[in-house]
Formats: sequence, C-alpha cells, structure tokens
Amino acid sequence: MTMTQRIESFDIMKGIGIILMIVAHTMGPDNRLWDYIYAFHMPLFFVVTGYFYKQDPLPKLLKKNRDQLLIPYIVLCIVIVILSQIRQPHNICTDIIISFNGMGPGWFLLAMFLVRLEFHYILKMFPNNYLIISLIISTIVCFIANYHDIPSFLSFFPSLVGMFFVAIGYYIRIHSLLEFDKKYPFIYISLGLIFWFITSIFGKVEMFHCVFKLSIIDICGSLGGTFLIYKLSKLIDNGNNGIKTILSQAGRYTLVILFFHSIDYCIYVWYIFEPLFPSSIRLFVILVIRLL
Repeated sequence: MTMTQRIESFDIMKGIGIILMIVAHTMGPDNRLWDYIYAFHMPLFFVVTGYFYKQDPLPKLLKKNRDQLLIPYIVLCIVIVILSQIRQPHNICTDIIISFNGMGPGWFLLAMFLVRLEFHYILKMFPNNYLIISLIISTIVCFIANYHDIPSFLSFFPSLVGMFFVAIGYYIRIHSLLEFDKKYPFIYISLGLIFWFITSIFGKVEMFHCVFKLSIIDICGSLGGTFLIYKLSKLIDNGNNGIKTILSQAGRYTLVILFFHSIDYCIYVWYIFEPLFPSSIRLFVILVIRLL
C-alpha cells in the first residue's frame, strides 16, 4: 500500500467517524446506537492524529496548533455566544464559562490542542517508553473519573485520556504496524468485534467525561472499533464510487464539519419540527438535514 492510498484510507476513516458522530448526536443517548458509536468514535480521531504526528520544534508546533485548533475554537465560541444571545438574551458570563469547559462538540478542538503539546513533552522525556507512560496517565485519569466527577476546564483531562490513543497511532506508524493483521486477518477482526461488542453492551465510553467504565477492556474496545473502521475504510478505498468520494471529502474537512455541527448542536433550532412530524420521523428529517 502506498502512502497516498494510506492517506485516502484515513480520510475515509475520519469521514465515517464524523458522520457517525452526527448520527449519535441526533439519535441521543437513549438510542442503543449511541453506545456502539461512542465506544470508539472519539478515540478513532486521537489514533489518527497520532499516526500523522510529527515531533516539530515547540515554537512551530505551537503556531500550527494555534492556527488549526485554538483560533477556530475561539471563533466558534464567539459565534455561538452571539447566536445564543440573539435567540434568547441572557447573562453572557454563563456562555463564557461554558466556553472554558468546552463548547459542545468543540471541546475536541481544545483537547487536541493540549494533547499535541502533552505528547510532545512525553515523547521528548520518554522517547523509548512513551507508550507505557501515556497508558499509565490515561488509565489513572479514567480510574478517577469512574468514581468521581472531574473538572472539564479547557478539556485538560480528556486530553490526558486521549494521549494514549495518540501514542498508539504514533507507535503504529513508527513501527510500520499498519498491516499487522496481514497474516491472520480473521483472528484480529474477530478480536476487534468481540472487544467492541463488550464495550458497547457492558461498558461505557465518554471521552469528554473521561469515563471508561470497564477500564482496560473499554480501551481495547475503542481500539477494536477503530481497527474495524480502518478495515472498512480500506475496502471502500479499493473501490471508485460516490461513497468513497463523499467519505473522503468529509474526512478532509472534518474540523470544518465539526465547527458547523458544534454551532448546530449548541444553538438547537430543531424544535420547529416538533408540531410537524412524529418523533421518529422528526429524528430522521433532522439527521438528513444535518448530514447534508
């Protein structure tokens, strides 16, 4: 597989991830589909980030992160605050406080900004043990979060949890493990399915709240789901059809889609459909409009 093909596969992978996120947000946590999607969809993005991570000098990393993540998040918060005031005037300090805790799905931008800096230092201090150090840090945060609410300020703790998934992605690239399952694909796909199902049915994954109910098992379930989406992305990449084009484009513009979906998520206007459609049809209509 060439590097170009790998990038295309990852674009498709991210495209699937962002679409599933919109589906989950539309269906809501009471829908069983939520658990299957949440089992892996946020860890997936951290793994992909790790795969393409480059250890740049700190000033260059800061500038890149500022332009790609921090400034868009600040703009996102300003837009949401203005729109929320237009919709229903209220104390603007409330919105400002919320923005520091992560404005809707936009929390991911803050978490990604921090995790790249955190991983930079972990990689610098522990060049040979970054994977185990990242796992220890992420596991400790998850263990605490399973029993106590932890502050969501600046998405700091979610970034610490995401660091292990970034480390996994980086490890896969550095050690050329993308095709590790080549010899026994059926076994690895079966294991991925088993762990994903266990996490979806018995566990719970909430990246923003740092909750991995079954601890290491849920982490394995997240990695299993991510692996399955990668295999699906490769299958789609081997074709040449409209689905591949749509998913690839969605993957290339994931952050743009996240930006607008965060506005849609925080400034909820779909109540206008309530008198027009029954609840089941209403969800379907909202989902189609959101995806479009």
